[in-house]
Amino acid sequence: MSNIPKIKAEIVAPLANKFVPYRPIFEPYNEAARTCLKRLIANLADIPVSKVSNAKYQLALGSFLAAAQSSSTSDDGVITWPQHRRNWGNYAIGHQIIAKTREKLEQAGFISLVEGSGQRTFAERDKDSTEPAEWVDMPSMYAIDEQLEYLDGFNESEWIETSKPPVMVAKHEEDWQRHWRKVNGGSSPKLSVTQLKAMGKPYSKAVVEIATLQKLWRQHPIKLPVYDHRADRYSCSVTRTFHRGRLDAGGRMYGSWTALNQKEDKARLRCSIDGEYVAHIDIAASQPTLFSSLLGIRINCGDQWTDAYRNVLNQVPYFNDNEADSTRRNKVKSIIMEMIGTGNSLKLEPSEANKYNWDMDRNEWNIYGKAVLSVFPALYQLRRDTGMDGAGFLSFHESEILIKTIQNLAAQGIAAYPMHDCILVAGSKKDIGVEVLQATVRDYILIHCRDNKRDENINLTVPLTVELRGSDKQYVSGYYL
Repeated sequence: MSNIPKIKAEIVAPLANKFVPYRPIFEPYNEAARTCLKRLIANLADIPVSKVSNAKYQLALGSFLAAAQSSSTSDDGVITWPQHRRNWGNYAIGHQIIAKTREKLEQAGFISLVEGSGQRTFAERDKDSTEPAEWVDMPSMYAIDEQLEYLDGFNESEWIETSKPPVMVAKHEEDWQRHWRKVNGGSSPKLSVTQLKAMGKPYSKAVVEIATLQKLWRQHPIKLPVYDHRADRYSCSVTRTFHRGRLDAGGRMYGSWTALNQKEDKARLRCSIDGEYVAHIDIAASQPTLFSSLLGIRINCGDQWTDAYRNVLNQVPYFNDNEADSTRRNKVKSIIMEMIGTGNSLKLEPSEANKYNWDMDRNEWNIYGKAVLSVFPALYQLRRDTGMDGAGFLSFHESEILIKTIQNLAAQGIAAYPMHDCILVAGSKKDIGVEVLQATVRDYILIHCRDNKRDENINLTVPLTVELRGSDKQYVSGYYL
């Protein structure tokens, strides 16, 4: 750590993928993990024996073993373990137990602080920058002593995620605050547990809802893809994240499977439930379709269709004769995502990061945009300042629909996991998953339109795509009734 670079991005950015974070969310899944945890506890001083305190230390230490096992297969063998109490307020065990756990592991020689980490470093800007220099808090990093690998069962231990914070709420930010945070690579600031509890019954209801789902998932945990010959990992835990300091904005559920890379190696299709690879059931063109339907406005695709984006492309000329249809479809999706994300259907140009995809000299962006609004006229109703956008209205109802779908499948003894606007079920349950998802969406939209006195009560069976590992994608038509 002696040659610390001077530019903030060079100091902080590489840490995200290079090191393994400590998170107190893991419990033993197999006998090897239980044995390993017992051996570790036996080597530490003064672990409480009372039932409640001992259970908290087991969660803290089991999570350390899970992180250490992951780091042992990386080049650095290092875990990041923040020391400030603000990092632990939303977890099931408090910062005091987490701090004492770290101290006991250091005293026993199982971990050691990497020199230069856990300190403030003065990060100068490069000579061409107009930004001022600033102090950067380096995360505390710990090297794992090799003696840990000699604990019985260490390499064979299987761990399961059980204790993610069930509900988190991002603080309200003005547009300039949000922009400044993103430019500087900051994460969205969250309300404290005290602030969450002050929300009263709505917060308690959201927590109970997630806890109920996790009880089901614990009986049918999702097995995650394994890399580098590691032992198997499982999860039955999510965090439902709301936005803008409210419990009716956002609300998507995030688990380890939601972060898997689907584009490059179809990683989510390598997950399994009850020994079967999952089926990935996705609402086709979900965001503009759901947004339109919830407002009581039909999309212009006729009475039956499989891909609404195709109806957009039928109105758009080829700007490049060699351009693949998949590329053109991605352009439709990207302009819709920008409209919904910004709450602005009349956005005049793409974001800076997206500009290179478009022929701005030939007005390609605006021609696509006009075709999008022709198929999805409800998008004219987008307004970020009233919450009618992706992070507010849409993602809240989208997540509510998924929760009801999971509950309806659970009533039939089927475990389903959320993936934003999709569900994952065991492959043999895909037909039931399709039926229940379509029925749940239809009922939800009808009730929402009726309760909110929309101009039309939309009666829609949504189009879906179904994908399984090793099989071609299946398309299920949508239609109005």
